[in-house]
Amino acid sequence: MANNETKLRGTIKKILFPRAKTTDIDFVIAVFGNDDFDVVIKGNIYGAVEKEEIIVEGEWVEDKKYGLQFKVNAWEKPIPSTKEQAYELLSSSLVKGCGPKTARLIVDSLGDGAIETILEQKEACLLPIKGISKKNAGKIVASLSENFNVQNIIKHLAQYGVTVKMAIKLHKEYGSNAVPIILRNPYELTNLSMVGFDRADIIARNMGIAEDSLYRCEAAVIHIMREQPGHCYVDKPDLIRECQALLNKRSAIEIESTLVEKAINNLSKNNKLQVEEDRVYLKQLYQLEKTLAQKVAELVFAKGPVVPRSKIARELIKYQARNKIFLNEKQQETIYKTFENNILLLTGGPGTGKTATIKAVVEIYRQVFPDHTIALCAPTGRASQNLSKIVEIEGKTIHRLLNWGARKTEDGTETTSIERDEANPLEEDFVIVDELSMADIELASCLFRALKTGSRILLVGDADQLPSVGPGAVLRDLLKSPVPSVRLTEIYRQAKNSLIVENAHRINNGQMICTVPGRKDFIFLERSDPQDVEETILACIKRLLEIGYKKEDILVLSPMKKGVSGVLSLNEKIKSLLNPPNSRKKELVVGSKSFRVGDIIIQNQRNDVNKGLYNGNMGLVKNICVNPDDPESREEGLLCEIWGNEIFLTREDITEYDFTTGYCITTHKSQGGQAKVVIAPVITNHYIMLTRNILYTAITRAEEMMIMVGQKKALAMAVKNTTPNLRKTFLSEKIEKYLSEKQKKQLTANFFTC
Repeated sequence: MANNETKLRGTIKKILFPRAKTTDIDFVIAVFGNDDFDVVIKGNIYGAVEKEEIIVEGEWVEDKKYGLQFKVNAWEKPIPSTKEQAYELLSSSLVKGCGPKTARLIVDSLGDGAIETILEQKEACLLPIKGISKKNAGKIVASLSENFNVQNIIKHLAQYGVTVKMAIKLHKEYGSNAVPIILRNPYELTNLSMVGFDRADIIARNMGIAEDSLYRCEAAVIHIMREQPGHCYVDKPDLIRECQALLNKRSAIEIESTLVEKAINNLSKNNKLQVEEDRVYLKQLYQLEKTLAQKVAELVFAKGPVVPRSKIARELIKYQARNKIFLNEKQQETIYKTFENNILLLTGGPGTGKTATIKAVVEIYRQVFPDHTIALCAPTGRASQNLSKIVEIEGKTIHRLLNWGARKTEDGTETTSIERDEANPLEEDFVIVDELSMADIELASCLFRALKTGSRILLVGDADQLPSVGPGAVLRDLLKSPVPSVRLTEIYRQAKNSLIVENAHRINNGQMICTVPGRKDFIFLERSDPQDVEETILACIKRLLEIGYKKEDILVLSPMKKGVSGVLSLNEKIKSLLNPPNSRKKELVVGSKSFRVGDIIIQNQRNDVNKGLYNGNMGLVKNICVNPDDPESREEGLLCEIWGNEIFLTREDITEYDFTTGYCITTHKSQGGQAKVVIAPVITNHYIMLTRNILYTAITRAEEMMIMVGQKKALAMAVKNTTPNLRKTFLSEKIEKYLSEKQKKQLTANFFTC
């Protein structure tokens, strides 16, 4: 403790700020004292609750407005030593799975040292107490361990810039070892998604870590690898150059390339990187690319059960007669090739009949193999649901098909796992994947790993749409590989009459859009001022509602999250229009986000098998209330309808899965979805994201009407911008390599059997 610091012991009598009850706070103002004094204290006090005794260290300060106060620089929470103190803590909002009734049972059973007993003996001392389930015992132990360990982390690391949220993540990642690990190597903080290299570098400097530390150099290499825009690997010379630039921009000494090479070699030895010739991969991405290539090569090489072409022809004739349709040459080719190959790619632009072809494939497959099962999936829920309406098979996300996501274990801890893989393959004989362009290397690799021996797979996608958000260019790479494929090019007659389809193809061909006076299916409203663009979008929504459209029929897309006409700005303004504040409507505030009953919401991160939550889910807030399945809970959350299911979201869920209002979403997020009306701003302020494939993707989301609002100059910029989203991948080359190896082995085997 510094010479000028004072230590006080007392009780938090009243929390003045923040007013909302929450535990993950970085700053508290409270009335603090004992029988001898009362004072206002302020500072970082994690998990502060009223009526709790704590010890604070700090200094007296004179606030210009409020007078003498005590600034807290450090503090500690003595482990409660009496029954009453233990009861106060256990019954507080800090401890999950424990209400007042359960808290009383615990202190009556364990006595004065209840908290210390729980911290030492864990669930073993709680399970014998009648009325405490194994699940709740795990929650109680986890809450108390986190509370005291996080406090310890903050006590030792806050001075270096470690925040409460970071401390919570450190606790979950490293437990009681967090402090020694970070003090030895603060760059371990970069393993936490909320801490980048720059922030960790500042913290390391505060701790006195040398600028030429190997820890620092390794962290810089990993940072650059993780920040690659969709690449699976980085060329080694580029990696060394980028790493030196990053390290030297704030170093007093020159970091040599030899040190970077040493860091790369060290990371490779520790299985964090894989170096293949001059290509440097994160180890996981290398394994994913390798596995996917091997699985695809196996499917291309393997021979499935032979189905006579004449039988397919008969079923094709019957299908067309039964449905009174005629499939064109390429569509028929798709059907024949489906039965000739274990893997097939089907591509084509809007209006070329991909969905109609899939429906025909499914019905004919059922006639040929009546005992076989079919799985229909896509990277997002919207994409799978849209297709399932037409094909009449339950559509699932790929994550749901693989049962992939976060799940709680019996002790209450969370883990992420995939249930379907080689050891536990999918049961379906035929798997159809729509919107393949959205699948990154990880999703595709895990899906192929889960295919059972002898199954077939049909992959469908539009090669001109946006690539996946995650690393890889799976659809592009498969099209370059020896995988059999069919591209549909003929536009259906009814689609030819649609300006939406016509303009999508015009943009793909580098031509400006065309509009026709009096036609309502494609409208361009020219506005020069970005603020006018937002006002016009709001006016369009208002008019659409007046003529009979519902709010769920309208999808507003923006290429940018921030700035004028970005997702964040439009979301708030559309929300104020469609669901304004009302004294009769409840509202829940979580951090900087607010939700009202009736809000459209969207999930932006992660998947959770237990809750049935998947990235990209959209839903509606039905009520703001306490969890109906947890009567002892006193914390309100959102009761939502998501894809027809009623799901309760806690404050933690909202933060963890990044739920936001979904009145406006990014064009990337819209892939796989459709809406009767799509509205999109097109302004030069978004120049970074004005590309042909973003414009094309936005237009192809519209079913009945596409409304563009903005500047013709911005539209021309997007149409001309064909800067390819080149991604460094080696998937197609690996597929060719593995397929060639199999063919050589087959030739050798045939030679010796002759």
